[in-house]
Amino acid sequence: GIIEFYYRHWNADGSNVQFQVQYNQAGAGWTNLGSVTNVTSTIYALYSISANIVGDDILIQIISIADDESLLIDDLTLGDFPDIAAPQATFNPPNGEDSVAINSNIVITFNEPILNTDASIIDNSNIDALIVLKETNASGTDISFDATIDIDKKIITIEPTSDFDYNQTIYISVASVEDVIGNESLLQSATFYTIANNDATLSNLTVDGITVKGFSASTYAYNVLLPYGTTIVPTVTATENDLNANYILTQATNVDGSELERTATVVVTAEDGTTELTYTIIFSVVTESDLYISEYIEGKSNINNRAIEIYNPTAIAIDLSIYSIKQSYGGDGWGKQNGVEMIEYILPLSGILNAGNVFVIYNSQADESFATAGDLALTYSDGTDGCRNTSFTGNDAIGLFKNDILIDVVGIELEANGAGPWNVADSASATQDHSIQRKNGIYIGNIDWAI
Repeated sequence: GIIEFYYRHWNADGSNVQFQVQYNQAGAGWTNLGSVTNVTSTIYALYSISANIVGDDILIQIISIADDESLLIDDLTLGDFPDIAAPQATFNPPNGEDSVAINSNIVITFNEPILNTDASIIDNSNIDALIVLKETNASGTDISFDATIDIDKKIITIEPTSDFDYNQTIYISVASVEDVIGNESLLQSATFYTIANNDATLSNLTVDGITVKGFSASTYAYNVLLPYGTTIVPTVTATENDLNANYILTQATNVDGSELERTATVVVTAEDGTTELTYTIIFSVVTESDLYISEYIEGKSNINNRAIEIYNPTAIAIDLSIYSIKQSYGGDGWGKQNGVEMIEYILPLSGILNAGNVFVIYNSQADESFATAGDLALTYSDGTDGCRNTSFTGNDAIGLFKNDILIDVVGIELEANGAGPWNVADSASATQDHSIQRKNGIYIGNIDWAI
C-alpha cells in the first residue's frame, strides 16, 4: 500500500529533526518502513512510501528519533495495500517432523484460494498432477496416493494408497500455483520421517525345530514337557515379526536342574530401541511313568469300530479328572475344526483308573464287543464334550493331555507339519483301517510322533 503525508520542521531554528515510519501487524511488534528521514526546512515536503504489507489489523506510527524533537504533519493518507504475495503452503506433518504415524494422511493448507498457473480451476480430477510424494527425496521412489482439494480451493488432502514403512523418510511437494490475481508461487516441499517400528513380538518360537505348542505372538511364557529319560537340552530358536528388531536368546543349560537352568529366554528389542518383550520356555522332564494311549482302533469292516484305550502303567490309582483327550480334526489343531475351537473335540476325563488297568473310550455305533470291553461310549451327534473323539478317520491326530499339557499322541497335530494318515514303523498309512497297540515295556507316552 501507499503511505503519504506532508511534513516540515516545526520552527526555523535550523536544527535537524529525524523521524521514522513504522507498522505493527496483529500485535506482532513494530517494524521500520524505509529509512530515517532528516528534516531541517520549514517548507512542507511530500513523504511517500510503498509498503508490501498483506493482511488485516495494521497500525502505522511516525516517531521522532530524539525525545525533544517536534515535526508538523499534514494530509496523511493511506492507499490500498495491493496483494503481491504468492500463495503460501503449510504442510502437516510439517517439514522436519519425526515420529509420524505410518497411517498418516498429508494435508497442505494454502493461505488463499489457488488456481493452476494458467488460471484454470484445480479440482479432484487434476489435483494429483500437482503433487509429488516419494521415498527419501525428490529423486526417490514414487509413493502411490490419491489427493483431493476442498471446495474453497485452499486445503489439499493426500491419502497414501497404503501405510508408509516404519522409519521411512517421506518427501512431499506441491507444484507452482497462483492466486486469483496471478501471483505465482514456486514449488513448495516438506520432508518428514515416520516412527520406528515398536513391534517386539516373535512370529515363531521353536524347540528342536518344532513350533512350541500353543505359540502365539502375544503369549510370552511356555511350559514344555519333555519325554521320560530326556537328558539333552533342546535347542530353542526364534523368529522376529519385524526383521529390524533384534533379540538375545539364552538357552536352557540343564533339563534336570533348577528352574533357572531349565529356562530358555528370548529378549526381543523393537526397532525403536525401547520396546522390549521377553519370551520364556521352562522345560520339565517327566520323572515317572504316567498314563499313555495303549491302543488306537480305526475300523475297516465297520467304519464305526473306533476306540482309544488309555493304560495306567503305574503302581497307584490315578484320578482321571486332570486328564483329557483332544482331537485335531483334519490337522486344524487340538480341539478345533476349520480353525474354530469346538467342545465336541475336547473330552475331559473323570473317575479313577486303577494301577495296571485300562480305560476304553469307543464309538457308540461300534460292534457289541466294544461295548463289552469299553468304559465310555461317544455319539458323534450328541453335541457334548468330546462326542466326536471316536469318529476319527486316520488323519485326525489324537492327544492325551495332563493339566492341559500334551503327554502322548497318535499322529501329528497340524497338517502343515505332516498330514495323515501316518505311517507306523514299516506300515504305510497305518493310522487308517488299522488297530495299533503300544509295544510291551512302555511306561510313558511320547509327544513326538516322528520318534
